[in-house]
Amino acid sequence: VTMDSDGQHNPEDIPTLIKPIIKNQADFVVGSRYLGSSAYKIPLHTRVGEYFIGKCLWFLYRQKIRNNQGGFRAFRKETVKLFRNLQNTGMGLTTELLFKAAHNNLKIIEKPISLNSRKAGTTYVKLFRIVISVSLCIIFYTMKKLNLNVKHFSPMKILNYFYRKIKHKKIFQ
Repeated sequence: VTMDSDGQHNPEDIPTLIKPIIKNQADFVVGSRYLGSSAYKIPLHTRVGEYFIGKCLWFLYRQKIRNNQGGFRAFRKETVKLFRNLQNTGMGLTTELLFKAAHNNLKIIEKPISLNSRKAGTTYVKLFRIVISVSLCIIFYTMKKLNLNVKHFSPMKILNYFYRKIKHKKIFQ
C-alpha cells in the first residue's frame, strides 16, 4: 500500500483497497477521489492532466482510470517486482506505475476513498517538469505498445537533459 504523507489519505480506507487483491479481483487498486465522497477541491490543472492521461491509458490499453495521479494505491505482492528500474520520480512515477502495470496486463481497478484537506506540508509541484515527465512516459509506453525499439529511450535522461538546459538558460541561447 502506498499513500501520501500529507494527511490527505485516510488509513481507514486501506481495507477498501486491499479487499479486491485478497479476493483475486485485481492486481493493482487505485484509490479514487472521484468515486469517493470528498469535498476536496481538485485544481483545474490536475483535472485536465488526469483527463489526458486517462484518455491515453484507454487508447493504448483499454484501462479506464480516472484518478490516475493519486498516490493511495495497493499492489499484489507478486506485481511489485515489475516496478523495479522505474525511470520517473515524484508525480511522474504515478503515471509510470499505471502504464507499466497496464502494459504488463495487470488487472487495475479503482475503489472509492475519502480525501481530507492537506494536514501538513505544501505542494512543491513543478508543473512544467511534471508535464514533460508524464509526456515522455506516455511516449515511451506508446513506443513499447507499437513494438518500437525503446532500448536506449530513457524518459528521465531526456527530461533531466532539458531541465538542466532550461535551468541554465542554454536552451534559449
